[in-house]
This record gives sequence, C-alpha cells and structure tokens, in this order.
Amino acid sequence: MKRFFLASFDYLRKKDPDVSLAASSILAHLKTAMPSVPMEIFHRQYDVKRADVKLMTNQFLEDVSEIQPNIVATGIYIWNESFINDAFTKLRSKNSEILTVLGGPQITYNPKGTLEAFYSYGDIFIRGYAEQGLATLLDSISKIETTQQQRTEHVQIEGVHWSGELDLGQKSVYDLNKLPSPLLTPGIIRHKNYIRLETKRGCPFTCAFCQHKDSYEKRLSCDENRIRKEVETIVSEGINDISIVDPIFNSGSNYARILEVFIQNGYNGRLSLQSRFEMVKDDYLDACVRLREGGAQVELEFGIQTIVGAESKVIRRKNNLKKVLETAIELKAREIPFEVSLIYGLPLQTKDSFLFSLEWVREFLKPDLVHAWPLMLLKGTEMFDLKDTFKLREKVLNEDLEEIEERRIYAGIPHVVESSTFTESEWNQMKIIALSLNNNAIN
Repeated sequence: MKRFFLASFDYLRKKDPDVSLAASSILAHLKTAMPSVPMEIFHRQYDVKRADVKLMTNQFLEDVSEIQPNIVATGIYIWNESFINDAFTKLRSKNSEILTVLGGPQITYNPKGTLEAFYSYGDIFIRGYAEQGLATLLDSISKIETTQQQRTEHVQIEGVHWSGELDLGQKSVYDLNKLPSPLLTPGIIRHKNYIRLETKRGCPFTCAFCQHKDSYEKRLSCDENRIRKEVETIVSEGINDISIVDPIFNSGSNYARILEVFIQNGYNGRLSLQSRFEMVKDDYLDACVRLREGGAQVELEFGIQTIVGAESKVIRRKNNLKKVLETAIELKAREIPFEVSLIYGLPLQTKDSFLFSLEWVREFLKPDLVHAWPLMLLKGTEMFDLKDTFKLREKVLNEDLEEIEERRIYAGIPHVVESSTFTESEWNQMKIIALSLNNNAIN
C-alpha cells in the first residue's frame, strides 16, 4: 500500500489548532473522497515561527524516514518558502524515488513555464485550490506501480503540472459546495477553542497588492447546510473564538443568513469578520447588534490601505470616503467595535502622506484599533509586476518584529523598504509609527 505524507510548514500562534485551515480542508477531502483508494495518509505540522532552518529540515527528514512515504506534498507561501526550499532540496538529494507535490500561492502565481527553474526539487505542481486535484492525482498514482512509471504514464489532470512537461498554467478545478467541512470530519482538527472558518472564497475586487481575485474563484460559497452544522458544532463543543477568513465576509448574498445561524444557536464568543465599508448594509449592522446583545464579541476588520487619491489609483483600491465615513458613524452609533488597517511602503507614498491617511482615520472614523502593515510584493499581483516602474526595493526583515506585534509575520520575508518617493530611513520612520499602533493589537 502506498503512503502519502502532507507536510505543513505553518506559522503558529498559541491558540492555533494543530492543523491549518488549508491542510485540514485537504485532509478532510482525502479522507472522504478516497475511502477505497489503497493509500495511507499522514500529516505533520512544522512551526516556522522563530525556527532554525537546519533543525527543522532535520526533523522533517526524520519524519520522512519514519513514515517511508511514496509521495510527499506541501504548500508554499511567502513566509515558509525558505524552510521548504531547504527541506525539500535535501530530501531530493537523499531520495529521488519519492514523488514531491508542491502547491500553495507561490506555485499558483508563479509565471507559466518557470516552475522547474524556481523549484527544481518538485515533481508535480498543483495550481489553485488543491483539494480535488490532489485527490484525483493520488487516485491515479495508486494504480501505477513504480515511481518511474508514474512519471511517464500518468493521466493528465487540469491544474496539475508534471516537471519537464508543457506547463499550461491551468488552475485546479474544484467545487466548494462539495468539499467536506474539516470541523465536521472526524479526526481532522484538534482545537484549543479557537478555529478559522471559511464561508466563501474569492473577492469581487482586484486590488493590485492582493492575491484574492474573482477572476478564478468567482466568489464561490460553501454549502449553507454545512455552515449551519459547523455553527451547531462550534456551540456544542464550546468553541468561543472564531476568525472567518473570507476576503470580504459581507460580500455576496449569504452573509446575513450565516450570521442568523450564529444568533439562532446562541453563539456568545469572539467573532472576527473581514469587511468592506462600502458594502455594509442595515441587515449586516442589525445582525451584529443582535449578536452582541446575545453576548458575542463581534469584531469587524476594515482595510482602508490609504485615503490618498494617487496612491489609491496605483494600488487599485479606491475608497468611497463619503460612504466609509457614513458607515463608521453608524458603527459608532450602534456600539459595534471595528478596526481599520493601512499599508505603508506604497508606490507614490511619502511619510507625510502615510501620516495624513493615519490622522484622517483617527479623526473622522474613530475606530477602536488602527493597524498599519508593510507592503509585500506577492507573486501574481499587479504590484509585483510594477516594482521596477516605481523603483520598489525589497529587503528581507531579519529582526524579530513579531515580538512586538504577533498578528503579522515579518521575519525572513521581503518587504518594500524604498521607492521613488521614500528612502529606507523614511520607511523605518513609518515602521516605528506602525509598530506603536500595532502594539495594541488583539491577537
């Protein structure tokens, strides 16, 4: 019987479950979609937070030696890429018979035809959400005896690219309505009363710095019966801290019905919702008030990024400031807590323009919390392709800023520290201002 090993290199906080949302969704689907496939499934989680690359690689290789897998898979993100590069490069040098499967945003948004150059240790690459594509791949591999045959006689699966073959740049096909809930699938998640939950994927906007786009996901929603059962389980198991990770929770047509399910089940814990000011309607406000009246701690998170017109235009993130202000006034009137985030290091930004956005938010919106995050250039985004135009210079931040602010991963990740309109010294001044804000963040 063949063995499949999913290795998760995650940035863990104290309250996080023992499996990430992405990995748990994959494991739940494999468990339910492959009951008759002769393949054992293993999972290990590696915490990259303040980790030593060499020690982590050694632990990973020890686990591989123990499990003896035929296939090893992982998801690559900007914040774990250096760890995976080291671990999988050494794995490849030690054992060429193990098939390696790579997914995650760094694979999804890598330019077509370049995956092998960036990730020479990869045998198979999956672009996009991998649940169903990976299950189809493993099912096909289980029917082929040797690794060499698998590399030469495999079936073609949309979104799955084999090293050395023509890269079509396709993304894996999946049906969110048919994916099982990790929370409801036995044996997947062991939580500490905190979970991340998704109700939809995709975003109707095309911000130049963000990887969430409707161009692929088309804002697909989870089956509402699944969500109802998840909320019932959340309440019955006493889970009292939830972050809904939808890019914009109050987009689409189902957000009010979802909140109603929380209300009907008497949820009284923390509920964090990423929201858009311009899309806030009375039904959203009413539901938030009712949740708070029932004892829930509702926290709405809004991204403004900048209020400066030229900066907004470049990053394709314009704000309707009149509507934003009206919504903020209404939130205050209804005593609904909310926080606002900005970005520093944007094209055309200066220290003064950053301060202008910050002071406007403080004076007119009066949020309970303000955050400011440094700009990262993510693969597949318009901003990534425009860095030369605006002379954006990146630098890996090796200082451990997480000691000050734990909601954002900094160390080991390239951030924009200089542009045509600000120096690194001025960026550092913006960073100091941002950290003074973030020091008061809720974890």
